[in-house]
Amino acid sequence: MARQEHSREDLLRDARNLTPRCRLRLHAPADPQPVFCGFRGEAISVYFGEDPAYHFNPAGELRRAYVAGRLIKAESGDLVAMVRERTDDATALVSRGLPADETQRFLATMQERLAALATALAQGAYDPDGEVPPGANVVPRLAQWLAEHGQIAVAASPRVGA
Repeated sequence: MARQEHSREDLLRDARNLTPRCRLRLHAPADPQPVFCGFRGEAISVYFGEDPAYHFNPAGELRRAYVAGRLIKAESGDLVAMVRERTDDATALVSRGLPADETQRFLATMQERLAALATALAQGAYDPDGEVPPGANVVPRLAQWLAEHGQIAVAASPRVGA
């Protein structure tokens, strides 16, 4: 029997390696999914609903992403897309490097989403929907991170510490 996809866990409750963390509901009707943000030291992960999700290293470089059912990882400053191919017996990850034009479109779309999030935060166009630990003031830290990382580069490695 083929393996089934399941929705992600409750990140606010379960993403213990991302502390502090928060979930927000943006007022923009075009994006009704909650936004989740969590920090691991100076590294950050941002989820727009279940898809897309972007993970950055402490330098603010993109190290991993999950977009449109594809896992994307940084490899020597380039992006590699990984797609799950399923059979009745197994699941394999098939990788391919993204060409320069596809990488540019991917990065531009990501930057637009992050810029829209920064604008929503600056305008107060969101409702808090949880924070761990309570009172951690994650939103100002997220807003500062977004302001400092307006142009995102691709990391050399998909690891958080590289």
